[in-house]
Amino acid sequence: MAVAYKTLFSVEIFHDYFADRQCRVLALSPSAACKRLFDRYRLLFRPAANGGSVSYAEDPALDLLALFNEPTPFSFILTSTDPWLGHYTEMDAAQSAGPPSETLFYFDNLREFREEGGQWLLHPPARAFDHGAVPVRAKQFSQTFDPPLKSAKLKISDALKGQTVWQGQTSERESRLLPVNLGQLPEGYYRLAVNRRKPSGFYLSDIPAVKQWGVVEIYAGGPAMAELPEACRVITADGKPEPKTFTLHFANRKTLWRYYLFSTAPLERSFEHCQVVGIDKRRAKSGDTGELCFSRKSEPVSLEGQQAWVFESDQSLPLWQAPAAEHGFSLKTNGRSDGGGASYPLPYAQPTNTRLDAESGVRRMCSEIFVYL
Repeated sequence: MAVAYKTLFSVEIFHDYFADRQCRVLALSPSAACKRLFDRYRLLFRPAANGGSVSYAEDPALDLLALFNEPTPFSFILTSTDPWLGHYTEMDAAQSAGPPSETLFYFDNLREFREEGGQWLLHPPARAFDHGAVPVRAKQFSQTFDPPLKSAKLKISDALKGQTVWQGQTSERESRLLPVNLGQLPEGYYRLAVNRRKPSGFYLSDIPAVKQWGVVEIYAGGPAMAELPEACRVITADGKPEPKTFTLHFANRKTLWRYYLFSTAPLERSFEHCQVVGIDKRRAKSGDTGELCFSRKSEPVSLEGQQAWVFESDQSLPLWQAPAAEHGFSLKTNGRSDGGGASYPLPYAQPTNTRLDAESGVRRMCSEIFVYL
């Protein structure tokens, strides 16, 4: 007899950078431990263009969800297929605990968050990187202390219950290292505290961070997860399914736009009295002027032996996959006046020309656009 499958939960990934908001550059796949759980409870994972779903077998003769009693979450690996993802994703608030090659981004359903439309979020609204970039630790590692500490107490606790799962202490002599062996613990997110300092999170995994852009953990529920808020469960305490769709929602990065205008005929054409004019097309449709203002540097700069006039946006502007649908920019030879002069359409900023800028001592993301007229 054929067995019907019904969706237990889904994970959808959205990104404002893309015209249709569907984030197809992050692939969601179950971890090895997660696949073992699927086999144990006859669960089926179906990948989707922007996420994936998990289904359960609706079989009255063998209701495995009623027997679900697992203390560990379903864990999924997020893999990026676009090397420029970090350039067009707003993640300035994501405090990193190390270089990108040693960290990943972490998301879970331990707290109840909703978007304005009611969607279940795996992070606080408008704060996708609330956990920051957390370090990846192998099952055996050494905790370093700088400066060295005497009799330092180290405690590691789990994410759901906050229970201590490992603890150790250095000797009474000053020590820089404390070996840690977590070989008996399942992979997952843990918190580490030294003495009475604020705990910091890390992800326990023998998979190198370079192979994991991020991890999504879904705590399902059931008797073993009594601490999980009722609103976050997909399986009730008595083993009944409560289907949900969880969402990751990333914002497109806003940057300072900086135009460098080079004259191909310097003796005939100068941009000293010109102005860059921009328009936000959505705001303009709603009755607003939609004007996006730029300021011209007082003097040209020299780049590789050529002079360029520099125009910077007065506010940070978002990057878009299809910018022509959102904004329009032009160079006007008569400033902002509507009469006389010439108007030249200008290209848009691209993630590939976006970098961290520290001009004037202020660190900010800047998109540079080089134009020859």
